[in-house]
Amino acid sequence: MTDSSETSTPPSGLRLSTFLFIASLLELPGDHGAAVGSANDLRSYQPPIKTPRDALTMADGSGATDREQLLKRVQDLEEEVKRLQEKLLEGKEGTAAKDTVSASRKPRKQQQRPFDFSAYGRRHVALKIAYLGWGYQGFASQENTSNTIEEKLFEALKKTRLVDDRQTSNYHRCGRTDKGVSAFGQVISLDLRSNLSEGKKLNGCKDIRVLAWSPVEPDFSARFSCLRRTYRYFFPCADLDVALMHAAAQSMAVEFPLVLYDCEFENIQWIYDREVQEFNVTHLQQLWASHAVKTQVLHNMLQGLDAAPVAAGKGPGDVTTTVLWGDLKPPVQNQASSFMEGVKARAYKPLLERPRCEGLESRIQHCLRRGRSQAAERATKRLRTTGGPELASPSGDS
Repeated sequence: MTDSSETSTPPSGLRLSTFLFIASLLELPGDHGAAVGSANDLRSYQPPIKTPRDALTMADGSGATDREQLLKRVQDLEEEVKRLQEKLLEGKEGTAAKDTVSASRKPRKQQQRPFDFSAYGRRHVALKIAYLGWGYQGFASQENTSNTIEEKLFEALKKTRLVDDRQTSNYHRCGRTDKGVSAFGQVISLDLRSNLSEGKKLNGCKDIRVLAWSPVEPDFSARFSCLRRTYRYFFPCADLDVALMHAAAQSMAVEFPLVLYDCEFENIQWIYDREVQEFNVTHLQQLWASHAVKTQVLHNMLQGLDAAPVAAGKGPGDVTTTVLWGDLKPPVQNQASSFMEGVKARAYKPLLERPRCEGLESRIQHCLRRGRSQAAERATKRLRTTGGPELASPSGDS
């Protein structure tokens, strides 16, 4: 028999995982963790002797053959592990190569080339524009905001490649409108790229519409060639004196909604596109219907309030009488007050008639009177607590 105390070094490159795997196959006795610490026990391991014949075989030197076979088996398994690892690595590299190829096949986003305006002709035209200005800060461009009609208009012109920028477009406007002011017939003139339909390309914002266009002479200016501009105010009549307001409007502006109604020029023939005209009319009809329904709802609410009974005052026998709100005289008509911006003016009251605070002399007299009254009260309290002189009896006896 081979001495179990014989030791030898394990084969080079023997890994912990391989050893544990082989130990589990061979069912080595004892704890596998301990076997890892003493790998030399692998060569000294002897199969259990079950019969005398087995002992005789051991004596013939078969133990050495078993050890050699075991070592060879370990080496074969180690080589098999390396081969599998190499195969796994090759598979990962192949997958990465495929991903790289598929990524390279994806179409790259082409960089947009700058638009060459010099390759196209230009044409000086006039555009007739309508816009609803109550959602904008006016028509002309401003430094502190981009929410203007002019800014939105040039955004559309640049997006459609009709102009390069405002400075090189020979741009003029007929008139400028303030915040909240609309226009039915604003006119601008500028140089546009000539081989696109201006009206169809510019109508992108529903509140700003190009109604028509006209070719004009190169020296035409929407500002200096204008003969006359017409503005109109829109407001509820209510109880307002329209004739007096008309006279006042000739020399001053008021806060009522103002519209640049028309700009008049000489020798301009406006061209209306049928498709654009249909779109503009449809949009305005839809907008009018939406506001008309809301207006009718408010009108019905007012009619319902007219039937409400309210106190009208005292009648015969000090009895409170009531009257329907709709029959109240004079009727309440404050429709125009919502168009008046700012604080409502107050009735003037002369300075000397206004409430005044007390002067210094009156304050001193008030303090003196208050001090004397408090002193008298304190004296009365002392007399009551200390028992002052007795009062005379009603009979006059002492």
